[in-house]
Amino acid sequence: ADALRAAPSARGLPQTLGAPSMRRFLLSIALMFSLHAQAGVCEAGPETCRKSAEAGDRDAQFELGVYLLGYSARASQPAEAAQWLRSAAKGGHLLARVMLGRYLSDDSAPIEVRDRPEAYAWWVVAGERDAAANLKQSLSATELARGEQLAREFKSLYGLPR
Repeated sequence: ADALRAAPSARGLPQTLGAPSMRRFLLSIALMFSLHAQAGVCEAGPETCRKSAEAGDRDAQFELGVYLLGYSARASQPAEAAQWLRSAAKGGHLLARVMLGRYLSDDSAPIEVRDRPEAYAWWVVAGERDAAANLKQSLSATELARGEQLAREFKSLYGLPR
């Protein structure tokens, strides 16, 4: 668990982001992306990255998700971005799990991707206890029950981050 705590994450960012904070959120994504980027994974551009992601490369899935979130303003495709981040997260990608928690709980994220119970579950599975606890305080009983059920399912299906 200590090794996971030492991994780059979005610690220190506001737990709930308002519209003015979305720019900071996207900048934090860019920072995490640059800290995480591995030479050659998606350097050749989004189409090469997409091919690698489609072939199951978790790093490429993560990087494509970040790109589609709006790392490039021309590329903002939030629903597809969330799907690629989910694919990476399901494959055990720690930063994808953390990012999903941040993005899916963000009030300024598009309504079609916002899912606070799922965000809670990803934070639990990623070991982001503080973020999960902060979000838990704002969930309704129904949302919390769904989030806890998802967390159990995610732990069982996808295991610990790799």
